[in-house]
Amino acid sequence: ILFPAINRIYYEIGVGKNSQQAMLNMILMIKRALPLLLLQYLLACSVLDSFNGASPEKIESLMQQHRYQAVLSLAAARLEKLPENSDKPAAIEKRAYWQSVSNKANAAATHYQSEKATELKQLLRRNEWDIANREVALLRENLPANPELDTVLLEFDSERQRYVDALSRSLVKLEAKHLPQTLSLYERLFKAEPENSGALTRLQQERDKRDRLIQAMSQYARKAEAQQEYGLALNYLRNIQRFEDSQPVLDQVKRLRSLLANQKKQQADSDKLRELSSAQKQQLVEYGEALNEEQWLRARLLLDDMLEQRPSDGELLGQQTYLNDVFSREVARAKELGESFYSTGSIEKALSIWNAALPMAPDDGQLKGNIERAQRILEKVKILKQSQTY
Repeated sequence: ILFPAINRIYYEIGVGKNSQQAMLNMILMIKRALPLLLLQYLLACSVLDSFNGASPEKIESLMQQHRYQAVLSLAAARLEKLPENSDKPAAIEKRAYWQSVSNKANAAATHYQSEKATELKQLLRRNEWDIANREVALLRENLPANPELDTVLLEFDSERQRYVDALSRSLVKLEAKHLPQTLSLYERLFKAEPENSGALTRLQQERDKRDRLIQAMSQYARKAEAQQEYGLALNYLRNIQRFEDSQPVLDQVKRLRSLLANQKKQQADSDKLRELSSAQKQQLVEYGEALNEEQWLRARLLLDDMLEQRPSDGELLGQQTYLNDVFSREVARAKELGESFYSTGSIEKALSIWNAALPMAPDDGQLKGNIERAQRILEKVKILKQSQTY
């Protein structure tokens, strides 16, 4: 408003036209413009103050709306603008005020968060996901970030994902149940009316749905297998067989059946182990240690003791067969090694090896004969040495 008029007055003064009148006009213009400038300044301050929400009424309104993050952001901005070490009463008073606003907002936010976390759990139990989603959106928008809130939101996201996955799996199973029949009907309908474009379109839609179902069930089967839920994975593959009875699918079915059988056996063994007493469990641990250290005789004693308590235990009977094979192999190796030492004149070494193997085969005639033969030779050597000494 002022600049064009002032420029005009300056121009008139410069050219010498009515200089006195021009100055009066300029003063009058300034007097008229000052109230307008003051009004603009006051309006700007009011707008900025309203925009920043600095008034106590605005802050109280935000608190009632649970917009705690907005209040905290405003308080932080105002505190940042205030000088930290100022000793002026006004600055001290303002800092104390905004600090109290921040403290009040934090306390109210904590209480509100606790209440909403409880309400959220109740909503999830009732599967009221539309309300729960709105509540979570408000929490994300209006509450300051903190570890407890992160935990609440993470649990919500996880629970919602499990719910969505369960619904998706149920829909896939339901569609897989009926799709083979409807797909077959649409194929027959199209064959009867190949010129029917509507039948062709619907047939293609059913085929696309079949492909999506196969892909989804394959993903579910892989996920179930990774989690060792072999029965569930096998169920998905059997559904796939209704659409695609190919050799690769059949191979996967056989493989999963084998994994499921092994899992059931391990579960049965685990259940049996839980039924054992602490002393019996300790015997199993000691037996395993004896096997690892190849202490065959100690392992045999422990196994015989366990078989006396549980003579019909299939796992123990299998271990008995295994130990019998181990004993036979060790005795045969001892015989061969002893003969090797015997043939080179190391009679004492041969006798030591055969004596060590004898407890594993106390009724072995050959092993006993080898021991007696070595003992006779050593006895003769001893008598010969004594006669030479005399």
